[in-house]
Amino acid sequence: GEIPEGQGREAYKKTKYRVAYGRPVGVADPSWVNPSGRASFPYVDEIGRSDFHWTDDDFYGDWLWLVACK
Repeated sequence: GEIPEGQGREAYKKTKYRVAYGRPVGVADPSWVNPSGRASFPYVDEIGRSDFHWTDDDFYGDWLWLVACK
């Protein structure tokens, strides 16, 4: 599927799947950059809150990623 825009995480949070068994759910939207130029991406954390994660941090196998399905 296609990568949704980062705002898609808000729609995701309204679904029954918003807390994915205690796993973070990322949105690989490349358009999020902070004022200092550091790239990040939006995600929903393990308890259903929106946040941002730096692209140069470590990731583990428990991450899930949103994709747009038709």
